[in-house]
Amino acid sequence: MKKYIITSLLLFCANLIYAQNILYVSTKGSDILNGTINRPFRTISKAISVARLTKVKHIVIRKGSYYSTNLLLDKRDSGLILSNYKRERVVIYGGSPLDSLKFDGKFIYRKIPGSKNRSWDFRMLIVNDTIRPLARYPSIGELEYSNEWNYESKPATEGFWQKKPSEEELKYLFFKENVFNDIDPLNAELSIFHQWDETYSGVNSIDSANKVVELSNIATQPLGSFAKYNKLANKYVIWNTIQGMLIPGNWYLDRRNEVLYYYPKSTETIENITVIAPRYSHVIEISEGTQNITITGIEFRAASNVLQNEKFAGHNIDAIIYAKKVKGIKLDNIIICESGGSGISVTGNDNIIKNVKIENIYGGGVYISGRNNTVINCDIKNIGIFFKSSVAINGGGKNNRFVNNSIFNVPYSGICEIGDSSLIEKNYIYNSMTFLQDGAAIYNGLYRNIIIKNNYISNNDSSFTNRFKVGIYCDENAVGCLINNNSCVNVFFPIHCHLSKKIKIFNNLFESKFPQTISLQGSSNVNVNNNIFFIKSNSFTSYSPFLRINGNTDVIEENYIIAKDDILLKDQAITRLSKKNYVYNTKYNNIKKVMKMINFKYK
Repeated sequence: MKKYIITSLLLFCANLIYAQNILYVSTKGSDILNGTINRPFRTISKAISVARLTKVKHIVIRKGSYYSTNLLLDKRDSGLILSNYKRERVVIYGGSPLDSLKFDGKFIYRKIPGSKNRSWDFRMLIVNDTIRPLARYPSIGELEYSNEWNYESKPATEGFWQKKPSEEELKYLFFKENVFNDIDPLNAELSIFHQWDETYSGVNSIDSANKVVELSNIATQPLGSFAKYNKLANKYVIWNTIQGMLIPGNWYLDRRNEVLYYYPKSTETIENITVIAPRYSHVIEISEGTQNITITGIEFRAASNVLQNEKFAGHNIDAIIYAKKVKGIKLDNIIICESGGSGISVTGNDNIIKNVKIENIYGGGVYISGRNNTVINCDIKNIGIFFKSSVAINGGGKNNRFVNNSIFNVPYSGICEIGDSSLIEKNYIYNSMTFLQDGAAIYNGLYRNIIIKNNYISNNDSSFTNRFKVGIYCDENAVGCLINNNSCVNVFFPIHCHLSKKIKIFNNLFESKFPQTISLQGSSNVNVNNNIFFIKSNSFTSYSPFLRINGNTDVIEENYIIAKDDILLKDQAITRLSKKNYVYNTKYNNIKKVMKMINFKYK
């Protein structure tokens, strides 16, 4: 009888609103109402459950902040639209403001139940709408460990290393300074830097007598590898300890006692701060087989990330919007910011990510793989502010398109992979590889028949580390790629080909105040034709030659090598160039005047 009554009530409610085409949600609503514009629901989850009952496929969310949200969408929700109302600002959080704050004379604190067993765990905290830095030791710079790895690296297709590292060689860090004496292993977490990625790990145990830390996650690379030529490759930092609470604005989570401590700035008190702690790793999860969901006009903030190793390009970092094996998903005109993980992770076919703004997040921007996917007109900046393996856009599969995106300030690669027979076009990439090495503004490994054209790559870093930065990189087993009509400005390695084949590089502009190297390491059938190399400064004569071609190639001809004033007259100014290329000096700094001077024509 009870079951019959409940079923009847559900059907009754459904009949009341079935005639509606839209369900409404408002912070002023109630879940006992019927979801009309005048009687909206209070929670998005309630609207979704009613939409499933009534087959209504549009949920409109009114202005306001919606906290502690974790929405699970599945096949029943196929065809659903989630949108804001008439340009009202809607912010959905994966966490919530913390109440019951207390002050002990130095720190503001609050109990965090479940933090000891990590059922409530986070590495990012928002105070007064701003991310505040997790306690870091040392506060500036890095610590050095003593592990050594003296084996040669090998291509990925051959297993990376001359000797396969044992689990012990990936799990035990030998430290030099006596910094772990009073550190609680339940609280401490480490960032350990490598060449093209980093290891992020908790701590299983600390042996202070032997200066050994056992990592909870095995390292992604042998500890000490690449240290001979990478100044960060034997460095690490310690996060989330009382020892790192050195600067106002710092915080740490004492998991042992389940207490959050925040070191307030001089003007901050319990009465004038709002503290938001992430609770969920995803705000929206879309399960396998779901189709044709549209999310538009909404802002997402404050998701968490489970303690785990990031892996290459930050693949393992949890995303605030996560969809697995889906089709026809459209994310349009949304904002993702101030979050503890990555922005978007989607696998499947025919998905579109459009007009999305992602900034100030701990992880990467967009991760998308499958067939016929598009990332277009997105603005991605200041990402990877905590997890340094992060990239702005990462792809895989076949026939994908990354077009007209703006990318600013990325610790590793800007665009990393895309998929076979795919297009990377009209993207603006500024300051990639600000932290790690062996990547590029645009990186492609393994995939075939990629077209990379009409992209603009720029860099303002004049430091020593800039000498390891790459514009466009075709790595192992990249075959049949076209690189044309791109501009690389102030990049030491505008092109790098490593173990790749049948690469055509033509009609590109390489403009720099630095020396340039076109690197063709172990590659074959590479054609470098009808490009402009324009050197604008003579302040680097100690770096001679200013243009170097490394490696073997079939054709390097009909390129224009142009230098300001008399740089070309320096000894060894040009190497590995045949007489079929054209060499000029010019008084011009403007590339358009230079192109007119040489009557350059695109082919």
